[in-house]
Amino acid sequence: MRCTSAIALRDRGDADAIVDELAADLEAGLEGDPSWLLLSHEQHLVSGEALRRACQRRWPNTHLHRLSSMQGLLSQSGHHTGAVVGALGLRDPHGAFGTAACDIEDLDNAGLRRAVATVLDTAMGAAGRSGEAPELLFMSMTPGQEERVLEAIEAELGSVPVAGGTASGELPVGDGARSFQ
Repeated sequence: MRCTSAIALRDRGDADAIVDELAADLEAGLEGDPSWLLLSHEQHLVSGEALRRACQRRWPNTHLHRLSSMQGLLSQSGHHTGAVVGALGLRDPHGAFGTAACDIEDLDNAGLRRAVATVLDTAMGAAGRSGEAPELLFMSMTPGQEERVLEAIEAELGSVPVAGGTASGELPVGDGARSFQ
């Protein structure tokens, strides 16, 4: 498996230009297209939906995980503030990757567990691993639901390694909704 990151510092929000800038570093470091891509951006810079579409055009077979950032991003070259988009790409031609997301605002515990189960089933299906527990689960969510979501994941899968955590602001599911990805 190969892993690399890229940062695009922009003063305007042209999603295709941002993705092209990220792609130069990502594709060189990964020696090809990413299998999985974590994309983090300042909400005021560019629409998350526009970035998603630009990434899909560039890498139609890449599993994309998006989240919002606040007060900049950290990379191997330091702390970047202002109009910044960051990407972490993984490439493993033999790996199995899947992503999914859902709104979790105003759900009781049973509803949250059903939503998390659906997201996990969808992501594992996208990875071609339906019914299996993942070797690693990367998640992000808006603030306030972390413990409940972790409990729902454990209820569904048992003990699995989990990375990620809280994103800033709103995640890119729904309009102003609390979400889990």
